[in-house]
Amino acid sequence: MDVGTSKEPWRETCDPYALPMTAYRIGRVLDYPHGGNDVFHVTGVCGRRPCAGYVKAERQAGADVRNEIELLRVLAYDKKPRLLDWSLTEPVFDVTEECSGRRLSALLQEAPPGAALGYMEPYGAELARIHGLDMPWRPVKHRRFFDRPGPEHIRKYGLTDLAALLDGCPPAGESCCFIHGDFHYANILWQDGAVSAVLDWELAGTGVREFDMAWAVLLRPGQMFLNTPEQVRAFLAGYGARQDFSRPAFVHYYILTALHFAALGDERYRRALTALCRAVAAMDG
Repeated sequence: MDVGTSKEPWRETCDPYALPMTAYRIGRVLDYPHGGNDVFHVTGVCGRRPCAGYVKAERQAGADVRNEIELLRVLAYDKKPRLLDWSLTEPVFDVTEECSGRRLSALLQEAPPGAALGYMEPYGAELARIHGLDMPWRPVKHRRFFDRPGPEHIRKYGLTDLAALLDGCPPAGESCCFIHGDFHYANILWQDGAVSAVLDWELAGTGVREFDMAWAVLLRPGQMFLNTPEQVRAFLAGYGARQDFSRPAFVHYYILTALHFAALGDERYRRALTALCRAVAAMDG
């Protein structure tokens, strides 16, 4: 079982068997992946075909399962999950077929020291593939991570050094394209040395490519990977081989996102994040 799942409900959820499904019939709930919405890993039947999948029921105001449903119905991308059933009216939910592969988050957490570096170029290249899709779509919803935290936040968490770095790297040359919106290792499946599927398209739409890139490689609390400048550099090399991007804009959004995430970890994490931000800001173009 991958990181981020539980055999028992980890909070109170809706009853997945009560959702008004028309094409899919749940047989058994296998586990309960952690997420902002109610998510259930299930076995069941689609038509007459046995099929394991994931049921996602909209739970939080910031979620947009409708966006995911509408997009998955038309998106021409070979690594998206197959949509099996859905409802665009209350209760909003979708059912997607289980894809082959393991979550990149689990693989990297188990990887020996130094092994994570080998995953970074194909990881970056896959995000560049998504950014290259000819997919006109509505603008992404505004998120707090787009905004610079206020002085009180910066003082409270001792982020003055981090905020000072942001002053020197305005997002010059940022560009908009179709973005995933939540492209990070927990939403990536990996098999046979390559990305096999990309999950969770709720936040996708037209947005800033460099924000999507920064979100993909930011060090989160508790991680033992994406914690070296070499890994960030390898990701950028993989991305840059397929798509152009603005390095100043990437640095800007990397540091901006770090300012938000620094509040989620301890002092040791903040020191590591600040050091990474300084290293990223100093990288040669």
